[in-house]
Amino acid sequence: MKVLYSIQTTGNGHLSRAKELIPHFERRFQVDLILSGPKTGMAFDLKPIKHYHGLTLFYTQNGKIDWLKCLLKNNLLRFIIELFRVPVRKYDLVINDYEPLTAWSCKIHKIPCFGLSNQWALWQKDYPERNSKNAWHLDFIKYLAPADHGYGFHY
Repeated sequence: MKVLYSIQTTGNGHLSRAKELIPHFERRFQVDLILSGPKTGMAFDLKPIKHYHGLTLFYTQNGKIDWLKCLLKNNLLRFIIELFRVPVRKYDLVINDYEPLTAWSCKIHKIPCFGLSNQWALWQKDYPERNSKNAWHLDFIKYLAPADHGYGFHY
């Protein structure tokens, strides 16, 4: 089975988790790796086939999403162009660690996408009850990198 593992590179633990998971995936599947977001110095045994710009969330010093910076620093036209260049149709499954580019490409091309991230946990039934203050944030997080199924990490 051919699997594409896509990871966002914002430095919030996605890359560290991937370094641990990739060897386990490689035992069972033929795995390719795609990264998107800021360039990173973290090395993988599995060389990524591509590092895209994608979409990146930017944060304030308090850890909140900096919406203005997100709007100004992301290039929506480049994202749309990249969306149709990601080779998701070559794979049986995409495992997505909260990476918007391949998640949306899978949705467009009807390729199964499995979300594997802390963000996936945020809208599961055992997550603390939503309130009106955070409800739209959770919806945004859910739809930034949509997946058909997934597994959420709580830490």
